Amino acid sequence: MEIRNLSDFIPPQPTPEEQAVLDLMYESPITMVMDQMRTEMEANCLKVVQSYGFDVNAEELAKALAYDRDQYDKGYADARKKFERPRGKWETDDMTGIKDCDQCGLQAPIDITSGLFANSPFCPWCGATMESEEEEQHGPQ
Repeated sequence: MEIRNLSDFIPPQPTPEEQAVLDLMYESPITMVMDQMRTEMEANCLKVVQSYGFDVNAEELAKALAYDRDQYDKGYADARKKFERPRGKWETDDMTGIKDCDQCGLQAPIDITSGLFANSPFCPWCGATMESEEEEQHGPQ
């Protein structure tokens, strides 16, 4: 057999129609299980809604639930971002011994009973969550 060029050994690429048939022939087991679970959840949701006397289209209900879930996830992420406290630490000035928040730069609260700077877990001025000395050394748990 005479070898003319390397392309003689490479099988031709399937046409789009052939690729579509090949894609239908194999579906990963995980995809199949996920599809089955989604179908069961949709059927159960439909049963619950119908048990309350509502007459709904199953496909429209599935679309509405998927849309609502996406909206919920987006709203949750936005709220978490808005209200999540920044992380900070108390920085002590070696000359004065005054503790300042590294986020806002304001002085730490003073414990009235001892007259020393309180080891507060939060900055009362900016709300930053203060890392403990253990977290600084070993990282957050």
